[in-house]
Amino acid sequence: MYGHMGSAELLIKEGADIAAKDSKVGWTPLHFAAGIGHQGIVRLLLDRKADPNATDGKVGWTPLHFAAMNGHLAVVKLLVDKKALVASEDLLSWTPRQLAHIKGHNKIVGLLCGGETELEPRNMGTSRWSPMHCTAVNGNASMVQLLMVDTQYKTNNTSWTPLREAAMKGFKRTLKILLTHGADIEAKDSNGWTPLQWAVEGGLETAFKLLVDQEADKTIEDERHRSLLHSAVSKGHESLVEQLIALEVNVNGKDNSGKTPLHYAAYQGHGRIVKRLITEGARINDKDKAGSTSLVYAVSNGHCAIVRALVERGADTESRFEKGRTLLHYAAESGQEEVVNLLLERGAKINVQDKDSLSPLYYAADSGHERIFRLFLDRGADAESTNNRAKARRYPTLLHLASGHGLEWAVRTLIEGGFDVNDKHGLRIPLHDAMDNGHQAVAQLLIDNGADVNGSDHGWTPLHYAVLNGMETAAQLLINKGAEVEAQAMTWSEPGHGLETMHGVTPIHMAAASGQDSIVRLLAQSQAKVDARTGDRRTALHLVAYTGCDTVVGLLVSHGADIDAKDIQDCTPLHLAAHMGHVNITKLLIDRRANINAKSKGKQTPLHLGIFSGHESVVQLLVDNKADMEVYGKNAPLALTLAIYEGQFEIAVLLINSGAKIEAKIGDTGAAMHAAVVKKNEMVLRALIAKGAKLEARNASKCTPLHVAAYEGWEAGVKLLIEGGACVDAKAALSATPLVLAREHRHERIIRLLLDNGADPNKTKMLWGFRIVEEG
Repeated sequence: MYGHMGSAELLIKEGADIAAKDSKVGWTPLHFAAGIGHQGIVRLLLDRKADPNATDGKVGWTPLHFAAMNGHLAVVKLLVDKKALVASEDLLSWTPRQLAHIKGHNKIVGLLCGGETELEPRNMGTSRWSPMHCTAVNGNASMVQLLMVDTQYKTNNTSWTPLREAAMKGFKRTLKILLTHGADIEAKDSNGWTPLQWAVEGGLETAFKLLVDQEADKTIEDERHRSLLHSAVSKGHESLVEQLIALEVNVNGKDNSGKTPLHYAAYQGHGRIVKRLITEGARINDKDKAGSTSLVYAVSNGHCAIVRALVERGADTESRFEKGRTLLHYAAESGQEEVVNLLLERGAKINVQDKDSLSPLYYAADSGHERIFRLFLDRGADAESTNNRAKARRYPTLLHLASGHGLEWAVRTLIEGGFDVNDKHGLRIPLHDAMDNGHQAVAQLLIDNGADVNGSDHGWTPLHYAVLNGMETAAQLLINKGAEVEAQAMTWSEPGHGLETMHGVTPIHMAAASGQDSIVRLLAQSQAKVDARTGDRRTALHLVAYTGCDTVVGLLVSHGADIDAKDIQDCTPLHLAAHMGHVNITKLLIDRRANINAKSKGKQTPLHLGIFSGHESVVQLLVDNKADMEVYGKNAPLALTLAIYEGQFEIAVLLINSGAKIEAKIGDTGAAMHAAVVKKNEMVLRALIAKGAKLEARNASKCTPLHVAAYEGWEAGVKLLIEGGACVDAKAALSATPLVLAREHRHERIIRLLLDNGADPNKTKMLWGFRIVEEG
């Protein structure tokens, strides 16, 4: 490894193993010597019969791979003379020659080419190039000549040929050699592109001319049906455009979107190419599939010189395009002031409307182009024009639009021009739009100019929008100007907080539900009724108990909110807080002496709702504060039974340990023991047994818990009950014992368990009228 010839000779003399491999990658001494280029040691090892074709254990390299890769020509010669396999492939199918080529060791490449019998590897992998690709991409014509074996070779995943690489780089000599040796001039890569298409794409004139001279297909199209002329035009390769025109390609060919080369040139702003195409007969007014002409693209992209050139050559300036738009609509939308002026000079109609009844002025405002907006007004554009179709849009007039977009300059201009700030379309005034979108400065401007602060759009006032958007300053402004704090919006929902559609919602409802304590305080101090009711009789305290903002609860209570107010279902705020699991709000309401046992119309208490929703902390808090655990009604089973049947087993244990009556039963289902067995929960059953629950409690069918466990086939429950002392021969209706029920349902393990614990197999034979066959 370090080139110490004397040491190497001594070690070999003393019997060192010349074929030994290191433990890390499996290199032999010959690998090390060849890789570093120690010619003398390589000769020494080869003379002592070291294997020149030994491979390592990682990538399958031989000493020749190492020597070739590192450019050690003399070592390569030594190895080849000793019969090293020059065509040896590593695990990725790379040969020594390829490694030498990549590193630019041309003499080694030549030496190895002379000795190989198979120059191209059979399997290059999915992403590897052959040496031919590498030389082609580097433009090394002499190496191409040297390596000329398979000019058609393609990489597996991309189908790239050496000719493609040379064409992309524009290497004339390499291209000539490849073509002379039969390279396929029409070979397509994985994109379906030929070398000629790549030459055009890259603007490589020399490669283009050479390929065309060799009769490459000049009518080829890509997957989008773009011709060579489309590509040349798109990239702005003027010289290639000229050469293609000279070859008489179709100047009006269309791609799959209906665009001609002229569309591309106009879009990209290639003015000279536009003029050249027109001279050669390009059809100026051809429309693509979107209905746009070349002039539309020139207008939209602000290429004024091209617009002028197209217009001077007869482009249609009066046609309607997509959605009935004119060229002036496009220019206004894209903010092309110079083009707007040109079109107006050419007689474009300034108040023309599209299919949505929108004028260019509307487009200028919608896109925020102030200079064009003012230009239109100066030229006499009608700022107040609208009709029924425009009314159906979100912003039916320009002032609505400007207010909704927060365009203060436009609002001011329109107001100064005499626009009515309270103009209603669909009941909505511009102030609604300003507040709805949070534009406080625009709102101030509208209010200062007489906007109605109580304008109502289906009950929604500007104050509703200000509150909804958390605009405290704007809300204060509106209130100072006389906004009604009790106004009721017809409908409102807040999906983000889980609130479904409500009716008759006031601003304080909205502020409370969204947790905006400062606005709640503002409204309360402005004499808003804190107990105002929605259509379903909910107060602001109901909503905040549901959505969960602690500070707002305190605010409302401190301003006199009814802590036990009932909604249309007779639920109090405490019901909703418990249902949603808001521990802090539940505690706050209890501390303020809320009725902890208030009943809804279904006789449900807050405890029922806390259990049903699985909020253990809330249940614990309610129980600690003496919530009645024995309340029941039509839709309100006993708390313990509810917890078990709803699968809230931790809560059930909590209730058991908190003193819930474990023997109480409602209806036919039996006591808590029966419920625990039906739900097959060991934790609850153990807790009940530990608290002394009656093992012989009966349900409506006179079944004990053991009957139910045997019937259900619950082995763990049967064991627990028997261990607790349950009677294995207890009789239910029709004298059925647990054993009879287990037999009836073929629960073999339960049958064996009962028999092993003394169940009498002969005690009864009847069940529901059927005789049970006795055991023999």
